[in-house]
Amino acid sequence: MTTNRDMSLSDDVNLSLNPREFRFGRELAYTQNASVSYRPNLVSFLAPTFSYSGTFNDKIDRTFDDHDVTGSRNWSVSGTFDPAKFWGFLGARAKGARAASAAPRTQATRGVREIRRDADSTGADTTAVAEKPKTAGSGGAVPVDAWRGLMGGMRWVTSPIGQTTLNYGRTDGDSRRDLDDRPSWRYRFGIDLEEETPLATNVGGGSQTLVNTKSERETFSAKNQLNFFNLLNISSSYTKNRNSTIKTGSENTTEGTIFPSLSTGFQRLERLIPLKWIFASATARVGYEQKKDESFTNGQKQAETASRAFTPLISIQGTMKSGFTTNFVYETGSADSRQFVSKQKTHKDASSIRVTGNYSFSSPNGIPLPILRGLRLRSTMSLSVSVGYKVDESFNGADTSSVLALTSSSKTLTVSPQATYSFSLRMKGGLTAEWSDRSDRSPSTGRRRTHVRSLGIWAEFTF
Repeated sequence: MTTNRDMSLSDDVNLSLNPREFRFGRELAYTQNASVSYRPNLVSFLAPTFSYSGTFNDKIDRTFDDHDVTGSRNWSVSGTFDPAKFWGFLGARAKGARAASAAPRTQATRGVREIRRDADSTGADTTAVAEKPKTAGSGGAVPVDAWRGLMGGMRWVTSPIGQTTLNYGRTDGDSRRDLDDRPSWRYRFGIDLEEETPLATNVGGGSQTLVNTKSERETFSAKNQLNFFNLLNISSSYTKNRNSTIKTGSENTTEGTIFPSLSTGFQRLERLIPLKWIFASATARVGYEQKKDESFTNGQKQAETASRAFTPLISIQGTMKSGFTTNFVYETGSADSRQFVSKQKTHKDASSIRVTGNYSFSSPNGIPLPILRGLRLRSTMSLSVSVGYKVDESFNGADTSSVLALTSSSKTLTVSPQATYSFSLRMKGGLTAEWSDRSDRSPSTGRRRTHVRSLGIWAEFTF
């Protein structure tokens, strides 16, 4: 809890030991935050989490003694499921069941041995003892071992499946102006945001109208990952969110869905010919994401946007045997938007290519000084360069038209070299440069070119 108080007037300050007479200025603002979370440890393969939080803010206008308050609450439920631990848990239970059945089986065997020993001492016939039926515990070993073998096989088959994570959260907010007094504790902790609160009657010298803004946000996400022999990784996710705001009888809602969202990584590519001749390590990654956003006003759809993006279409990163590190990334995507009120639609295309290279080298024995030959500088130099090219285009037209007109187009080429030299642990320096050319074109302004040239030199001393 945080409070902000005005102590400029002496009549509002009284540092008395009597709680009834104690005054510490006039309060101007009050903030309260409360949160709680619970993580039960039920089983090893499932990790749930429950959380709740409430936030309250009160800004007091001492001119009219009214309160502008905002309250919110958030609660979420999340869980992680591990299939490998699940099958191991079932196999461990079978092992425990077998251990429990061993005690009665041993007791029954001991009893049979004692009967046979008594029969041998008296010369009685032991045929009946030999044909004694097996106990229930002695026959349980075979099915228990078969169950454990089945669980072990399921664990091996599903070993590529990683953890699955689910998450759901909801946030409710409420904002009110010109209140006569601070709401109750139930409102401040977010338990009852619908509570009725009286309005101040002396604001502006007349009756007031409640200005209330409510907001709601819901989010659900699911993520999973597959790993095949540490060579191929596939990640997938699903996300759904909804935002709603209600103010003065008008409700605005936005809904968004991201599915599918895929990312595939390839590891240890340096083992392939001819990459093994050049690279000491090499990896690659591809990704694809599809997203849809919709907006509504009082239940009527206003706009819709559907986008598709390869993030990236291809990304290759490798380290050569000489120590040179390189990275190549190519991304592309498009988006289509429709405005249902203005009957317009827009199409956008974007693509980019980025290539970076890094190389570092140092003097292993140090650099001798011309005069003080006994001292040597252990220096390291790092060189890097980044080259990027980006193209953006936007088209617009009527909703019923099949042909869209070009509204804007831009092309950007950027080259950024950088060098860093470390003279010692306490002295470093370097330079950075940038060469950028940008070309913009639109029907209204025509073609426009922008050129940027920059050079920076820096030094760092540590004492």
